Amino acid sequence: ESSSPAQIRNCVFMGMGEPLDNYDSVHEALRGLTHQCLFGFKAKQITVSTVGASARKIKMLAHEAPQVCLALSLHSALQKSREKLIPSAASTPIKKLGDALDYHAEICGRGAMLEYLLIDGINDSDIE
Repeated sequence: ESSSPAQIRNCVFMGMGEPLDNYDSVHEALRGLTHQCLFGFKAKQITVSTVGASARKIKMLAHEAPQVCLALSLHSALQKSREKLIPSAASTPIKKLGDALDYHAEICGRGAMLEYLLIDGINDSDIE
């Protein structure tokens, strides 16, 4: 009985720190992963997940890797709540983040996936 190794179908930059804080290295990795002579991933098989600490880098990603999927760990629709859950969120107000996501969607032709972890009594109220 022969078994072949499982094929990797997707790649997600997440859970290793904020990917956009290390933008140049992430961009270089994206180029390598999508290069046909290296890993040959289609860009649509790759997702970069961010907490949205930099609206400018979300816009850069739109131009430099428009086919790569974007995910935003929002976790709250209220700025103060977001800052409690994600301290780096203080650098990017929700309005500015929303504008960056709109810009990304316009350039890339699709929206970002929003990630939202509900925490009882913290960010699960009707207002959020």
